[in-house]
Amino acid sequence: MAHVPDNPYPNERDLTDYAITRRQARWVIAAFVLLILLAPLGWMSWQIATGKSSQLFLVRLLSWTPARGPLLDHLRASERSLDSAPYAKALQQHTQELLSAAGHEGNRKTYLGLEGWLFYQPEFAALSGYGPLREEPHSPMKDPTVGKLRPAKEVILEYNQQLKERGIQLMLVPIPVKATIYPEWITGTIPRESEAPVFHPDEGQLHLDLQEAGIDVVDITPALLQLKERKKTVYLKQDTHWTFDTMQMMAKALAAHIRKTHPTLAEKEPENMITPRAITGRSPGDLVNLLGLPKDSTLFAPEEQTYVSVPDIQPDPQANVVIMGDSFVNIYHDPALGFAPPGSTEKMHAGFAQYLSLYLGRPLDVIAVNGGGATDVRRVLARRTDDEVRAKKLLIWVLSARDLLLPPAAAREAGINWQKVEFSTKKNPPKPIEPMLPKR
Repeated sequence: MAHVPDNPYPNERDLTDYAITRRQARWVIAAFVLLILLAPLGWMSWQIATGKSSQLFLVRLLSWTPARGPLLDHLRASERSLDSAPYAKALQQHTQELLSAAGHEGNRKTYLGLEGWLFYQPEFAALSGYGPLREEPHSPMKDPTVGKLRPAKEVILEYNQQLKERGIQLMLVPIPVKATIYPEWITGTIPRESEAPVFHPDEGQLHLDLQEAGIDVVDITPALLQLKERKKTVYLKQDTHWTFDTMQMMAKALAAHIRKTHPTLAEKEPENMITPRAITGRSPGDLVNLLGLPKDSTLFAPEEQTYVSVPDIQPDPQANVVIMGDSFVNIYHDPALGFAPPGSTEKMHAGFAQYLSLYLGRPLDVIAVNGGGATDVRRVLARRTDDEVRAKKLLIWVLSARDLLLPPAAAREAGINWQKVEFSTKKNPPKPIEPMLPKR
């Protein structure tokens, strides 16, 4: 055994060591435990005082019986109820407000960029991850369900074939994510007013593969970059969506493309709008909402948008041109997305579908589901009768490019679901023949 020399300075004390007595340690532990338990104990005391003792976490946890299902599911449900408790939400909200204000920190969904620009975190994964063409590595032992997830390209090609069999042309309009157009507001390492967009390396090849299958892929990124060069604000600073002016111009550009490629599906463009109405709405933005700040937080002021409502333009389920999409279609139409007049819950009638219909001079069949642009909208159409679907001639699919670019596992984590849909084979009953009345 090696000789260990004696300490030549036995009386010298290391000043970096801090020693406390057992009594002091107990007090520190007790204070820590009390601090942790103070909020939930106060909440449970309030529940008991208000007669809601049956909702107590411990009561719910200990009330499990085999008849209520697996114990693991019961434990998870009990844990979720604890996480959603009012005291837990309040702590989370005020902690996030402190982190955002003092440390310029976002969370897993919202990234705080420069000079008030906010970005959606999954958009970064869409631009820098494995992408739409390369297989995402995964461990079957860790999560066997990942291998069963289908990539966006595979599902879109399959859906296009289903539409072809029914005589419908697919037009795909991917909306670039905000980080593609405004990378300079993400980090200070990118020059301000940069004109170089950020793409995923496989995005161009994905568009080519889809076009080779007969899909009309309309890339509006160059048009958005031109707006940026003209000093137009393309996207909202605190929201994932485009500004009203951008949305209106893109609807007009898409209508011009449809007039060129499908002239029989457009009517004469109207010279003016029918009873237009200018409205000014304010909204903090969906990215601020995703931060989970307290309701009375003044950290981010609401953004303002003035838009023109065209309430006389209504969708027509019988139209042979259908537009389907997500919140990019519904923004400035669905009040749940913000920018509605104060106190109003009515539709605003100033969305992408309304303006595309205006510029095409004809009504459109509209299917738009917030957060459901990948699969939910396709299910809505597929549930219709076979003869209704076959009456369509053109399907315009507008959705965020994020949905196309995220690999399957990352897409699932972001709430994007790519699944096959089966079209209904049912038909409408034949209309009864009206008897011919004799002429008098």
